[in-house]
Amino acid sequence: MKLNIKKLLSDPDFIGWMIWLVLTAILSPVCIFLMYKYTYNTATNVVRCIVGLFAAAMLSGFISVGINDLMFRMRRKRGTSKRKNVKKAAKGRAR
Repeated sequence: MKLNIKKLLSDPDFIGWMIWLVLTAILSPVCIFLMYKYTYNTATNVVRCIVGLFAAAMLSGFISVGINDLMFRMRRKRGTSKRKNVKKAAKGRAR
């Protein structure tokens, strides 16, 4: 089975999931440390780790949604500017 990397990198869903995965991996140690720091001593280590991982996944989800929205808006703006330039060129007003 051959993977087409170029096709995968052009898919916005794939990019969004990869951003989420990388951010979750980066934020997990930080969130787990914060759970150890701000929870009572009666909480077990497993609970602290699971809550830290969940918090990291949620936080990275919010961040990746923002990044995806920004990329979508930039891509849409690029497309409209290209159409504008084509219309100007057709009317003879291109620079």
